[in-house]
Amino acid sequence: MLGYDILETVRASFENRSGLLQFCILASVWLSWRILKFTIIPRFYPQDPKEVPYWIPYFGHAYGFLSHPHRLLTYGRQYIAGPNREPFVITTLGVKSYILTNPKDVGEAYRNTESLSFDIYLQATMRTLGSTESVVKRMYTPLSDTKSGFPNPQNKCLALLSRDIHIHQLFPGENLKILGTKLSGWFDKHLVADVIAEERSYTALRGNDVVIPLMKFCSDMTTSAGQEAFFGKKLGQREPNLVRDFLEFDDISWQLLLQYPPMFCRDMLAAKDKICHALQRHFDVPMEERASEDTFFVRTMETEMRQLGLNSEDISILMMTVYWGLNTNIRRTVFWVLAHVIYTPGLAEKLREETKQAFSNDGTLDFAYLSNNCELMDSIWHETLRTAASAASIRFLTRDTDLNGKLLRKGNRVMIPFRQLHYDKGAFGDDAHEFKADRFLKNPSLNRSPSLRYFGGGSTMCPGRHMAKQFITIFVSVALHRFDLELEGPQPFPLAQEESPSLGVMASMGPDLMVRLKPRKLDI
Repeated sequence: MLGYDILETVRASFENRSGLLQFCILASVWLSWRILKFTIIPRFYPQDPKEVPYWIPYFGHAYGFLSHPHRLLTYGRQYIAGPNREPFVITTLGVKSYILTNPKDVGEAYRNTESLSFDIYLQATMRTLGSTESVVKRMYTPLSDTKSGFPNPQNKCLALLSRDIHIHQLFPGENLKILGTKLSGWFDKHLVADVIAEERSYTALRGNDVVIPLMKFCSDMTTSAGQEAFFGKKLGQREPNLVRDFLEFDDISWQLLLQYPPMFCRDMLAAKDKICHALQRHFDVPMEERASEDTFFVRTMETEMRQLGLNSEDISILMMTVYWGLNTNIRRTVFWVLAHVIYTPGLAEKLREETKQAFSNDGTLDFAYLSNNCELMDSIWHETLRTAASAASIRFLTRDTDLNGKLLRKGNRVMIPFRQLHYDKGAFGDDAHEFKADRFLKNPSLNRSPSLRYFGGGSTMCPGRHMAKQFITIFVSVALHRFDLELEGPQPFPLAQEESPSLGVMASMGPDLMVRLKPRKLDI
């Protein structure tokens, strides 16, 4: 027995040492990998941007990017990019992204349409949304300059021609004015205390006042108005749950663009499918029965897509991106504008005074006046987007590219995070992290700063920027002239939801802001 005990002791000791040995080997391999990856190899490639070190191969900074992207990017800019804001690298799930935070680099990246491709990103998004390879191919096949329908003198494919159609609808002109008239008419009818309390079950009537959860209210009102203005009243009548389904989808839509595995984003996919099915039923209705309600863009795009042989299901998937783009950022921007107005003493009255001449005696709005003569409103619009926009432009490298002395290698991504530019103290001053309603009023040249990029840049700059400004200024102006907005009891200023990736303007986090709408004596 004694001999057996000794043998067991020796065996156990050997096994423990074997386990320790295995651990030491693994630790040595890991340490060698880290030293080789982030210390030795970079010395042989000084022209390559430096990489933010990470602990686990392949996974990289996946957790940090998903849990708090702004903190991760700020760390990279401060400790890797250095004072000159050189490009740096972040790896997530095996994907390498070059991060640009220097305005000079950003400008050059937007100008480079040869080796920095946005189309690859768009095509991947189309596939993620459910478009087939056949649809993607047809949307990217060049069309004849003699085709019928919308003019195409440069033989563009429909995916690129759609931007021209967007511009025709959303840039200043008759089509944008028609859209503004529809929006103004919708708010004139629905932005009334009794109507709000009757139509919105989440609100509460308090005498003549109505209490609202501000974020939910802004989301509901602007999405409902945008839906009717773009797609007509009948869509909402046939699909009464569409706005609700969209808001459910939009709150977690970043999962789609980050291509989460389906098993981890079932709620998002279910909401996305509901939207597509609702739009498919809309496009199943013959065009002549809804032509008078659909906007120029919707009618034109549908006609062009049907000429390519796309059916209602194909069209609904592509038009879902239009519905999404129309509504996702406007609702959040309106919330932040009104929140700042509520918390800044005297600001509401200044805006009422500035915008009152835009209202005629019969209550109709002069959109040109709101756009061109309301400097404080314009300043608040810019400052709200500067402080709340947290999206990023994405490009794919189709070949090795020199960017101001740094080599960006083919097959990787380029990312331009707007918030890192918008909080640049060199561009916006030492108080860049604060909201200043008159920042752009005192210095109008700031709206031309190369660090201001909330609509992107280059040939892919958002064509809806004029429509978005018109939409938001109409809603805010009508709301302020019809109501005094007061907090329903003491509440801290809402915090931005920085923890989740954003597709544009950040949402608020925590409990919704409860606000009392008090009808003004001088209603319009």
